This record gives sequence, structure tokens and C-alpha cells, in this order.
Amino acid sequence: MNSRTCCKILLLFTCLICAPLLHADELDDLARDFWSWRAAEMPVTTDDIPRLERPGGWIPKWSPDDVAGYQRDLEKFEARWKNINTSHWAVPRQVDYRLMGSAIARVRWELHVARNWQRNPLFYDDQTIGAYYYLLLPPPPSDASRSRAIVQTLGAIPKILDDAKKNLTQPVAPFAQLALDQLKEIRPAMLASTRELKPLLDQSAAHDLDSTAAAAISSLEAYRDWLSQRLPSMPSQTAVGREGYVFFLKNVALLPYTPEQLLQIGHAEWARSVAFETYEEHRNLAIAELPLFKTQAEEIEKETTAELAVRQFLKLKDILTVPDWTRHYVDRPMPSYLGPLAELGAGEADDFTGPSRLDQDGIRYITDPSPNLGYFALASAKDARPEIVHEGIPGHFFQLILSWKNPDPIRRQYYDSSANEGIGFHER
Repeated sequence: MNSRTCCKILLLFTCLICAPLLHADELDDLARDFWSWRAAEMPVTTDDIPRLERPGGWIPKWSPDDVAGYQRDLEKFEARWKNINTSHWAVPRQVDYRLMGSAIARVRWELHVARNWQRNPLFYDDQTIGAYYYLLLPPPPSDASRSRAIVQTLGAIPKILDDAKKNLTQPVAPFAQLALDQLKEIRPAMLASTRELKPLLDQSAAHDLDSTAAAAISSLEAYRDWLSQRLPSMPSQTAVGREGYVFFLKNVALLPYTPEQLLQIGHAEWARSVAFETYEEHRNLAIAELPLFKTQAEEIEKETTAELAVRQFLKLKDILTVPDWTRHYVDRPMPSYLGPLAELGAGEADDFTGPSRLDQDGIRYITDPSPNLGYFALASAKDARPEIVHEGIPGHFFQLILSWKNPDPIRRQYYDSSANEGIGFHER
């Protein structure tokens, strides 16, 4: 056998062996391109699960041209995904393929089915107030880069709201009312936030904060007035319809249920929850109601102790392993620059860190114990454990940091609120 024949055989053998890997690379290339694009395109949401680290200098962009560009990009990602041949792949790799399909389908759901950019006025509260709010969640200090990002985000608010007025061709009244409720006290809330924030910013950015915030507040008030004028003529139908819901269940959530089956499951779960709560209430009739913690400091101290106890319980009962590298989930006082916006419902008051911040603790910001708190905050002001197991460990914070440590880049970025919130529900 001559050397040329040997080379041909070796080349053929290499191609046969590496063919699956070439397909895998094709999927990895798609995943890399998609998640890089998604970090810039994905709208801000108050959901505490889908949080991506944004590129430097990022601001939300939702002009009509931006939306059209997103729709064109989506079609290209869909075509690339559909053209990948997975027939010879191992099952774990086929799972990765399905997960990427789900992530891409979620964009179609957002842009073409739910169409919040076109139907939901509250969507633009999130892209403005919400975008600013989420930049405030990581604890100080705010270096020059972060300070500039905060001011730039405020500076983008007038244009985003101008674009909102162009995009909202089918606004729905219940969503508009939610937006109006959030904007009702927007001036005092934003003024209080920026006033308290200013001393913490880098001086290069702090210089422009007041004028930038003033323009942002005026545009938010103008948006509020614009919505108020149009509210009486808006339709009240919010549902996307059965076909849209089926699309989400099948392609995004990857659930094998019809809407009717899911409704039956929901009824059963609701009945189970109510029954178990009733059993507990009757079992504990002779036990006094838990008292409120006396101070915020006491609540923080008790949460620290309880978080360690939860970890120990998980280990002793052999429920799951908490890796040694896992940082803690801690309570901290609500910052004065964050509180006014948290009261408006701008977002969850927690910082789950991120892929580049796994060396930092997850934080839940809390206010003083009070009987007037909402349901979950009131429960935490008496016993920190329900909040720890849902939001912290083994809840959302723990689930997210495990994902961000995943060596598979697709599973590192993919999120599924069904699994996260389902686990959180049963943990409670």
C-alpha cells in the first residue's frame, strides 16, 4: 500500500469519526451566535429567572427598525437550527439541540405571539424603569463603567418611550392600567432614587445625573399622560388564544400537555396546596402565631443562621449536594436608592449575581419588619426559611449558579421557568 493510499484511508477514517463532532460544532456555533445576540436583544422583564449578563454599554432598543431587525435575525437563527442534521447524535447532544430550539422559539413567542412590544404598555415600563432598576441591584461600589451605564440607561428613556408610542398599535387596557399604576408616583420615586444614588457614583457620571434623570422623568410622565388619554378606547382582551398557548407549551416549554390538560393539572395542584395548608392550620391550632422579628438586624441575623441550617439539613438528609464553592444567599437592608422603585414593583429585590460573579453572595434586599408587608415579605419577617428555600438554597439562586457553572455552553445559558418555579413551588 503506497503512501497516497494510506493518506486517503486515514482521511476517510478521520471524516467518519469526526462527522458527529462537526455537527456538534455547528450547534455550538449557533449557540454562541444566538446567546451573544440574545444578550443584546432580550427585553428586560420582572421575572427573576431569565437574567443575562449584558454587553458593555448596553441599553434596550425597541424602535420599529430594531424590531424588524430582530425579526429578520430570528428567521436566520430558525433556519440554521432546522438545517442541522441530528440523526446520528447521541441523546445528550440531541437534548442540547432541543434546548436551542426552545430558546429560539421563545424569541418567536415574544416577537410574534405575545407581542408585548406591540400590545403591552407595561413592557416599556420594564425597558426604562426596569433597565435602570436592575443596574442598581449589585451592591456598591459603582466604578466609572457602571456609573456611566446607569446614567446612559436613564438617558435612553426618552427615545425608548417615543418608540413605544410608535410600536403600541394594539395596546390592551388591563396592561395599560398596570403601566399607569406603576407610573402614578414615578416622579417622587425616581427623584428619591437618583438623589440617594448620586453620592455613590463615579464623579464623571454623577455630574450628568440630575439633568439626565429630569429628562427621563418628564418623558415617563408624558408616556403616562399618553396612555391615560388612550385607555378608554383600548380593548380588554389580553389572551393570546389557544393556538398561541399551544405553541408556547410545545415549542418553548417543551411540555407534552394540551392547555386543557395543564388546566386539569393546575386544578389538582391548587386543591393539593389548599388541602395541605388546611391540614397544617388545624394541626397547629394550639400554637401561637409566629411573632415578627423586632428589627431588621434581627431578621438578617436569623436568616444567616437559617441559611446555614438549610444547607446542613440538605446534607444530613442526603437530599442534594451543595458544592463547597457555593456562596451564601443573604439578606441585606434595602438600599435607599432601590427602595422607592421596589415599592413601585420595578422588579424583584434580589441580586442572584451572574456567570462572571460566582464569587459573590446572592442578596435579598429587605425592609423593616412590619405587619403591613406583602405576603412573602411578611412570612420572611417571621421565619426566613420559606424564602431561603424558594429564592436562595436550594431555590433560584442555587439553581442559577449551578447552571452558570455547567461546562456545556448551551445548558449554561438556557433557562426554563417551568422547572425553576416548579421546584420553588414544591420547596415552599
